[in-house]
Amino acid sequence: MNKLPERIRIKDIARLADVSVGTVDRVLHGRTGVSESSRKRVEEILKQLDYQPNMYASALASNKKYLFICMLPQHKDGDYWTDVEQGMKSAVETFSDFHITLSIVYITTSTNTLPSSMRAKKY
Repeated sequence: MNKLPERIRIKDIARLADVSVGTVDRVLHGRTGVSESSRKRVEEILKQLDYQPNMYASALASNKKYLFICMLPQHKDGDYWTDVEQGMKSAVETFSDFHITLSIVYITTSTNTLPSSMRAKKY
């Protein structure tokens, strides 16, 4: 085998299995349209290389958008919920490349009733 790059890409697998990049993609995603012999060659190469898809690259390529909605009680700075809210905002910033939007709905309630007011913020 030729020397492989540190990060194995679909095109490297295709070259080793002597198939197209599209064939490797179809095998990786369990799609039809691949001959049994090609599927076996690709799967064998994947196994030999202990190939693990790059989830970060996949997420960026998929261009999917995610919306998380969280309901929190209306609170003052320093309350328990402040840390929860900061943790959620921090996670959204950390994973910003994954197209995540966070909407926090702040709820105030009076005893034993449905929410009397709701206010939402998007981050």
